[in-house]
Amino acid sequence: MRNRSGVIIMIENTVALIKRERGKEVYYVIPGGGIEFRGDTGAVCS
Repeated sequence: MRNRSGVIIMIENTVALIKRERGKEVYYVIPGGGIEFRGDTGAVCS
């Protein structure tokens, strides 16, 4: 499993998500991406 960091963005009581489509599968993820783990994943988002 790879290390990942993400953020939850709320605008007017709505959560921002990214729509992903792979073939016939559709799903939503929070904004973010893979990181190189160096101890503090929270610092990546700041």
